[in-house]
Amino acid sequence: MDLQTLTYIVVGLSFALYIGIAIWARAGTTKEFYIAGGGVHPIVNGMATGADWMSAASFISMAGLIAFLGYGGSVYLMGWTGGYVLLAVLLAPYLRKFGKFTVPEFIGDRYYSQTARIVAVIDAFDAMTTDRPYRKALTREVAFEELMRGAGTQFDPKVVKAFMEVLEQEEKDKTKSER
Repeated sequence: MDLQTLTYIVVGLSFALYIGIAIWARAGTTKEFYIAGGGVHPIVNGMATGADWMSAASFISMAGLIAFLGYGGSVYLMGWTGGYVLLAVLLAPYLRKFGKFTVPEFIGDRYYSQTARIVAVIDAFDAMTTDRPYRKALTREVAFEELMRGAGTQFDPKVVKAFMEVLEQEEKDKTKSER
């Protein structure tokens, strides 16, 4: 068997294994998706977080910085690692203890603040309806559908409803003034 055939076989079996694991372990609820239903030991969770940090994109970009900037580029690597660890150590336990999955949701509940929830909805809507280098802007209708799909999980449903009502009223007022 030649090397190319062996390579295709190994890569194909690897993909089949990954796809099989993904199908077997798919999440059924938000809690299962974000924190694995609480069934992952903190050490294993830390190793998974470390593996995320050491992903190819992070590794390649940091290696590129060091290669381009030389020894001085290692400062970025230390800042990246330190910031990531600091964020994980300071923020993650509180999110988990409070039973929340996103920072705006946590801040909104913890500090009784609607401001964080409102900012989250407005920012998401703006991000969806603005052209990006990697994709065209979504229509308002598609963005509304996405906000509604995230209401109750990513976004506060009351804030989403109020935001949509304000935008619909604004659209009606705009139409009236054009006549």
